Amino acid sequence: MRSTAATILLALAHPDMRRLQLASASWSAGEAAYLVGLFVFAYAASGPGGVALVAIIRTVPSVVLAPTMAALTSGRPADDSLRATLAVRIAAVALLAVALAAGLPEPLVYLLAALDSIAATFLRPLRGSMLPAVARSPDELVAGNVALTTGDSLANLVGPMLAAACLLLGGPVATFVPGLGLLVLAVLSAMRLHAARPMQTARRTRADAPSGGRLDTVRWLARNPARLVVAMFTIQRLVRGALTVLLVAAAIDLLGMGDPGVGLLTAAIGSGGLVGGFVAFGLVGRTRLAPAFVAGLVIWGLGIALIGLVPIVGIALISLAVGGIGKVLIDVAGYTLLQRTVPNDHRTQVLGIQEGLVTAALALGSVLASVLIEAVGIGSALIIAGALPAVAALVAWPGLRHVDAAVVVPAHEVALIRGVPMFSPLQLSTLEELAAGLEWRTADAGDVVVRQGDLGDRFFMIDLGEVLVEIDGRDSGRLGPGGSFGEIALLRDVPRTATITAETHVRLAAIERTHFIEAVTGHHQSAAAADRVVAELLAP
Repeated sequence: MRSTAATILLALAHPDMRRLQLASASWSAGEAAYLVGLFVFAYAASGPGGVALVAIIRTVPSVVLAPTMAALTSGRPADDSLRATLAVRIAAVALLAVALAAGLPEPLVYLLAALDSIAATFLRPLRGSMLPAVARSPDELVAGNVALTTGDSLANLVGPMLAAACLLLGGPVATFVPGLGLLVLAVLSAMRLHAARPMQTARRTRADAPSGGRLDTVRWLARNPARLVVAMFTIQRLVRGALTVLLVAAAIDLLGMGDPGVGLLTAAIGSGGLVGGFVAFGLVGRTRLAPAFVAGLVIWGLGIALIGLVPIVGIALISLAVGGIGKVLIDVAGYTLLQRTVPNDHRTQVLGIQEGLVTAALALGSVLASVLIEAVGIGSALIIAGALPAVAALVAWPGLRHVDAAVVVPAHEVALIRGVPMFSPLQLSTLEELAAGLEWRTADAGDVVVRQGDLGDRFFMIDLGEVLVEIDGRDSGRLGPGGSFGEIALLRDVPRTATITAETHVRLAAIERTHFIEAVTGHHQSAAAADRVVAELLAP
């Protein structure tokens, strides 16, 4: 197995992976910067209730739209949708900044915030579904999630720190300057981003392919262990929504840090997330991620509760940093579990449903925080909020420990396919689709697998055993496990150029002609590798 460090370096060396990572970190940092200014504006205007109102206004459109986002973006490549969404966000945030600078009425400011949230609704599900279409192996998928989450943590450190400086220099409106700049950087980073397109031939020929409708996806999720991951994400985001209000109140009224303290407390979570990124790199190569997911929920909750137990500025910053480590473990392990356990046909829909649920939880959390502050005070509200995810994770553990067993990305089949040179550049989502359509065959010693001159309709990979290759009746060598044959007839549309006979009992994995051709020709690096292989085999 490739080492963790080598996998990480390989993932980050991939241009499309780098583009996705940079775009994600940039838009996250930009959003984190201007949202601090928006929440400070709301708190000054209406207190904790104003912050909660902004949170609700920003989340309501997402609750409605996120579960249906797959239908709204159907027929459009995910990378094109990502670029268009970022462009819309730039326009919406620019209008919001103008409204604040011009001193326009609060209702108009909040309306523009809602328009921005409509565009923001699509980003996380798009990002989550695109990662398997960029990563090239299960380990790269984990490494990519670690890098994305680390980027989010860096964004949650840099964005609020920029906001804190801007609040000192120019007030809430000034936070929109770095916010817009970072959104522009995100668009530029995504300009050349290319994600794998779904294999249409594979989907059309699979009898078990689901309809992909929303109700079909909901039914699938209801009976799949992945529902527990979605449920825990929802509870964690409920607490994160509460923190939107609790951190503002804690900074200003509990800890006496003033307006800049809001940015500093938020940045503490991001700083812990950077440390958590290094911790999460240890998850690369692991087949069991549920324990890390549960550990993250417990650490996240305890980091929040400690602020209420010991309301001292230094301890609050440290405990939030520890909570940030837990948040990274939640995101890396949780999103990888969803990407591993949800098939391509449902992935965008499930991530959209999850986004709708967690967005609703964010809004509800801000409301509950305001109620808790009025009922029991800021400190006790922090303790209650922190206890919730820790207790929920421990209660759900008996079910969560089985999620790893529900993986739908077949590691052995993917490894077999990736071992073929022309398939090694392909993204994981394409490899997964090829693996789902594999036809397994066996042959005993002496059996002819393919005969020279016959029409070719399959590409074969050897899983076990050894075969003899004969051209024009002459021995041309042998192929063992990991070897493959049949590509010349498919790529050049000619009869079989060799006879392949089993020398031992062999186990073969076959890819149907149309699936093979679409997979190879749909990726320029794979097509180039295929041309090289064919040229070498046909060379005199």
